[in-house]
Amino acid sequence: MNYPLFKEDDKYYRDMMFRDENGTPLTDDEVIIFLELSKIESLLKKPIEKLTDIEKWMIFFRYATDKSKRDMLNKILEKEEGIGMAVQILERMSLSEEERAGYEAMLIYEMDQRSEERARKLEIAKNLKANNVPITVISESIGLSIEEIEAL
Repeated sequence: MNYPLFKEDDKYYRDMMFRDENGTPLTDDEVIIFLELSKIESLLKKPIEKLTDIEKWMIFFRYATDKSKRDMLNKILEKEEGIGMAVQILERMSLSEEERAGYEAMLIYEMDQRSEERARKLEIAKNLKANNVPITVISESIGLSIEEIEAL
């Protein structure tokens, strides 16, 4: 949320559980998490190394489109791989249908190229193994693991 829900304090993160009228939890597996993004200004002063994972995500959610926070977001992206993946997904979602089709075609092409390269390496390794070249030499030369070569 980008507005204060719980106005009585400055807490920006709360997790709550479902409970019945007697206070018995419905389940330990389901939790509602409230992130009050309007309350996180103080996090901007905190060194990135001291931010918790949830604080990094909150900064990302709140400031992802704020160009003045780009340096801080880039530093967070270096530390938090999951946020980097989220950025890639957002970038793909913002593409037009035509751009997305081109992007997906490029990914398919790259996967095909890797697959063909791997098939070539396996074929070469198979031939070398048949000619009694030591497996360690094949592994070092081609870049396949010893286990992969032994399985041929």
